[in-house]
Amino acid sequence: MLRFMIQADAECVQKLNANDLGYLYPLSSVKEKLAIILSNNHHYVLVYEDAHGGVVGYVHGEIYETLYAPTVINILGLVVAETYQGRGIGKALMQGIENEAQKQGIQGIRLNSGADRGAAHQFYQHIGYRMDKEQKRFLKYF
Repeated sequence: MLRFMIQADAECVQKLNANDLGYLYPLSSVKEKLAIILSNNHHYVLVYEDAHGGVVGYVHGEIYETLYAPTVINILGLVVAETYQGRGIGKALMQGIENEAQKQGIQGIRLNSGADRGAAHQFYQHIGYRMDKEQKRFLKYF
């Protein structure tokens, strides 16, 4: 079942990030970030619950405004627990965020995926996304 994420989902999100994405971010930090994100109406975060009410996946998108293209939602994260992959959950999450975008009059979805995530690339193409360019990412932390 799809629903919007709530603050009580922080522990499940932290575990999904660590176990399935490899991002070891402290629970206290996830809780802080989630409070900020949930209070911002430019973010859309949906979770997928299994039959027992456990969160087994999520998608996080943010409105992406530029001066050179239509408004889209930029996918910042999509994860489904490994033991639940292949059951249509990722597709349901992406369809859920697409539906939210359409309700808000947003023209599309944008996402980046690491060069080493071949299975993810196949998944995105399978659900109708196309790659329009390759790029490098640059970061600078302070």
